[in-house]
Amino acid sequence: MTGIAARGRSIRAVRLSIELVVLALGFLLGGTVGIGTLLYALGIGPLAHVLIPLFSERTDDPDPLAAEKGDHT
Repeated sequence: MTGIAARGRSIRAVRLSIELVVLALGFLLGGTVGIGTLLYALGIGPLAHVLIPLFSERTDDPDPLAAEKGDHT
């Protein structure tokens, strides 16, 4: 999820897509889909979109690997 989001996609959209695909595959394989399953699939994307930035480590350096690469600009 975060790898796809790092390529310019919204965390909300990526997570929602993943959950809906998994939900559909589970249903097609004979699983039951209840209201809780549906609410989770629809709610986890927006929730992750809000909460991940709140709990992310913040840095002042726009490129945290610059020191390792030897770029001291």
